[in-house]
Amino acid sequence: MDDEQIREFLQNILTNQDVRGVKRLCEWNGFLVFMPDVPHLACIAYPKFALVKGEKIRVNTREEFMQIYDYLEKNDPDALHNIG
Repeated sequence: MDDEQIREFLQNILTNQDVRGVKRLCEWNGFLVFMPDVPHLACIAYPKFALVKGEKIRVNTREEFMQIYDYLEKNDPDALHNIG
């Protein structure tokens, strides 16, 4: 995924109440975590479960996880915390 695809993916999750239709990102034990009460990505946590507006979104490959992590680190470093 390029930066634009990642941005669109994240924006779709943040604006779409029905995240069940969001495409699976990416056999890996990670999750994207969005907090429903804030307008931006709150954290990425693994290997724990995380809720995305009541749904879980699994990140299946380390490569795609790192693409998203790198994108957020570059564009919104304050959104990243609780990693590890």
